[in-house]
Amino acid sequence: MTCDVAIAEIPPTTAEELAQLKPGIEKMMEAPQVEIKTKSFIHAGIYCRTCVVPKGVALAGALIKIPTVVTVSGDAAMTCAGKTVRLKGTHIFRASAGRRQIFVAYEDTVISMAFATSAKTLLEAEAEFTDETDLLMSRGE
Repeated sequence: MTCDVAIAEIPPTTAEELAQLKPGIEKMMEAPQVEIKTKSFIHAGIYCRTCVVPKGVALAGALIKIPTVVTVSGDAAMTCAGKTVRLKGTHIFRASAGRRQIFVAYEDTVISMAFATSAKTLLEAEAEFTDETDLLMSRGE
């Protein structure tokens, strides 16, 4: 499956793709970190998480283990299905479980994720969508 923005779907990241992303993510983790402000809340059984990636910043997302809806608004590149796609404007994606993306913002870009949940707290919701909660900048807030 390709990640053509016209079909608005982000497929799972294959084991081969994860292996290809790993060296870049490791380099990103060694570089000075830019604080990415994250706002999240639970309302009406929906967990919503939004961050603003500043112009010129690369962001490696955690491995997401459940299906979600992802909205990207701005000008950014996103890894998807073994390639990189450029996203300008606003795009809403059906995003599969088992995925990881890297984003590079060409302009300030807003990225939001949402999913139905029965979680009662933000910490419970974060643990529901990833096993890599230690990588979430929101855990330090």
